[in-house]
Amino acid sequence: MKKLKKFKFSLDVLLKIRNAEKKKLNYEIYEANQQLIYCRQELEKVQAKQRDGDKTIEIALKEGIPVHNLKNYNIYRRELAELSKVQVQKIGSIHDKIEQLRDDYITLKKELDMLDKLKKQQLDIYRYNMAQEQMKEIEDILSYKTSRGVQYGNIQ
Repeated sequence: MKKLKKFKFSLDVLLKIRNAEKKKLNYEIYEANQQLIYCRQELEKVQAKQRDGDKTIEIALKEGIPVHNLKNYNIYRRELAELSKVQVQKIGSIHDKIEQLRDDYITLKKELDMLDKLKKQQLDIYRYNMAQEQMKEIEDILSYKTSRGVQYGNIQ
């Protein structure tokens, strides 16, 4: 019996590339989520400083506070508000990036599913063709033995 070639998926290179892209996208999504968590924590810290400062100034206003301290607190409060605004903008841009990465991931996943389906179809066709070749070889062997048997008078 002659040796049959092994199955080789015609789009295997593309499948490997897409799987590598999937790993890269997974990493990018992970990194973006980590950035989002960090920015949210930073925003919470700024907001906590604002709340603490507001409580402190509220108490100081009841007891009396020098004007220059009030002006300094006003500057500090504006700086915290600006930091808060920057963090909110960062969170928004990171969220947009994550949404884009998720859309890319969904598109890539659909393509990978299609490639896997095509690979399965090609494998099924390959198996069918192998079975057909094996049946042909068996028939050839049987017909050869039968013809040899008739030729030498072994078959009645």
